[in-house]
Amino acid sequence: MISRGSGRAYVQLRYTGSRRITSKKIRFTMYVGGGAPFYSKVFNLNKTWKKAKDQIKPRTFRSRSENAKDLTFSISFDLNSSHSRKVRMGAYSLRNGKVSRNHGYGPSKRLKRGKSKSTRARLTYVKSSWAKSDAILVGLYEEQGKNFVFGLVPRVKYWSKKKKDRDGDGISDVVEAALRTNPRKKDTDGDGLRDGWELEGYRPRGYVYTNTNLPLMGVHPRKKDILLEIDWMKTSGHNHKPRNGALTTLRSMMASAPVSNPSGSNGIRAYIDVNEKVPHQNEVDFGSGSPRKFGKFKKDFFSKRRKKLFHYVLFAHKRVNTSSSGRAEILGNDVIVSLGAFTGQIGTLNQQTGTLIHELGHNLNIRHGGNENRNNKPNYVSVMNYDYQMRGVDTNCNTTPDGVFRYYRGRLAALNEASLNEPRGMCNSVAIDWNGNGSSNQTNLRFNINGGINTLRDHNDWGRLRLNFQGTPNAAD
Repeated sequence: MISRGSGRAYVQLRYTGSRRITSKKIRFTMYVGGGAPFYSKVFNLNKTWKKAKDQIKPRTFRSRSENAKDLTFSISFDLNSSHSRKVRMGAYSLRNGKVSRNHGYGPSKRLKRGKSKSTRARLTYVKSSWAKSDAILVGLYEEQGKNFVFGLVPRVKYWSKKKKDRDGDGISDVVEAALRTNPRKKDTDGDGLRDGWELEGYRPRGYVYTNTNLPLMGVHPRKKDILLEIDWMKTSGHNHKPRNGALTTLRSMMASAPVSNPSGSNGIRAYIDVNEKVPHQNEVDFGSGSPRKFGKFKKDFFSKRRKKLFHYVLFAHKRVNTSSSGRAEILGNDVIVSLGAFTGQIGTLNQQTGTLIHELGHNLNIRHGGNENRNNKPNYVSVMNYDYQMRGVDTNCNTTPDGVFRYYRGRLAALNEASLNEPRGMCNSVAIDWNGNGSSNQTNLRFNINGGINTLRDHNDWGRLRLNFQGTPNAAD
């Protein structure tokens, strides 16, 4: 609400029902104190909105009352409950790119750990004498000790007189200075999501009133994010919907990734939308024409508004003429998980977990040998290696899978197949019987481990990982 307000207010309407709305028009009306409406407008909806993922954003309007000296900010926030902190709403004045005045905080709201649904918090703050400020920044602030500081809690709203935006990310330089994002880079954290999208949502060209609400998904311009939409097939007898345990492992692996962020933290936040069931089909694959219909599934069930934002993952039955567990684009955004030839026609938890992480790794620019296609290297202890894909990587230096699913950091020594040292093994002096003759005491052993006599090298997957798939040939569809 704006009291005695001039300036602009941005209002978002969010539909939270379960039915799909197909209305062609919607009327938005505003009242003052329950009296007669002072603003009413009908908006045409040229696209169907579905669920609560996307929002309608009406055009900017001005309050009738001018000459404002006081602003009342009243903003409802959907808070991602993965934050186990107390948060409160606060407001600051910005002058010359710096915080010049703290206008205090509103009431606090504690977030509970482990809840799957978002917490609703309505916080109100009244500010006076703001006219000399370059901008007013209103947002949610994390509790750190006895103080509240702006951190990784999403959702920021601001009013700014200075519109200079050198990087063209939709956020003015004066506000970026306060948020500690880079005013010369559209994407401060390098995850492929522009700062403006992560703070205000994404509205592609041609969609006037629809907005993919990225802040509601917990993204932030100073911490790397990866977004996945998963659809799955179902038929009588089996259901390809991924198990929660597989998704939890993926999230945990990303969260603990040895990848630095501009915020000073490590890790990548994975947002996974297990979206909807799609018609069952025995075979599906990339390409065009029957029965290669992956493109048709993507066209029918994946919103164009998410094209630049999300990886599209289809848990299908089988690929065409193969019992392969899946397929994915190298440095792209399309993934097929196809476990119809595996346990129960849907795969075990480990098979689902390993295959999802493995195929997603291809999207992130990692190959079966890390930076090469050479597979089955025992010293490449990554889920990208077929030896470790479905049973987890080796953590004890003995080449035996140990049920841990992860990409690897590349810390093991190279193996020269022309001169293997069995007592030395791969690491920690754990002896390995490379040629299987019952003894592990040979040195200078020439033996073919995985095809040909080569030098097998480990690889740092995290150093090669690339989150930004925009502009790559495979992401054009």
